[in-house]
Amino acid sequence: MSNSKFSILVRLAMHLGLLAMYSYTWHFTIFIVPANRRKFPWYYYLTMWNFLIQTVYNLVAIAQASVELLSGREIVQKSKLDDLMAHIITPLTSFVVAVFWSIFLYEESLMVREDAILPPWLNYIVHGYVLLLPGVEFFFLPRPAFSMKRAVLAVGFLGVLYLSFLEYKLITENVAFYPFYKLMTFDQRIVLNIFFLSIVAPLCCWASYTLRNTIHIIKEQSKEKFN
Repeated sequence: MSNSKFSILVRLAMHLGLLAMYSYTWHFTIFIVPANRRKFPWYYYLTMWNFLIQTVYNLVAIAQASVELLSGREIVQKSKLDDLMAHIITPLTSFVVAVFWSIFLYEESLMVREDAILPPWLNYIVHGYVLLLPGVEFFFLPRPAFSMKRAVLAVGFLGVLYLSFLEYKLITENVAFYPFYKLMTFDQRIVLNIFFLSIVAPLCCWASYTLRNTIHIIKEQSKEKFN
């Protein structure tokens, strides 16, 4: 078996493992948790927006790797997957993970309601294990040019969209998906949102760039070692 085929097999196996995790998490979230006991639908949370994007990406990656394995030819569009991963998925994932855990570790009740019925393992998956997908993809995909501006604009757009949705629900229906939002005045929320978009989002894009470069350096060093 050639090195390229072995690499595709390893990537495919990893994606299938991730698919099992995604599938069970969606099954649990949508079908096992009773609808009448959910505070809000899953699509009210940025965490689940990110999880949905990752799930769709993972399915595309499985299809792409399967075609490569069966045809024996490398798909040119693979670089577009890395482009999507580097400029949208990893920065968004970093944002979700960084914001959740920084607030959760400071004071759990600010992020998780006292009457929450979801088990702790779900938080570890949607706010922790989601980092596995970028790690896998950056190792196996090519490395196109990275644009910090594009990454910041993409994450900023999603951030504005979601924060506007949060504010709309809070003002019109007095509904806060996250407990700490109700503890803040309108002006305080605006300042916090500006902080998220102008400081946290760019830092997460920088983290995406750093993670991607670090993994590619490790990959190149591994190649040199075994050649």
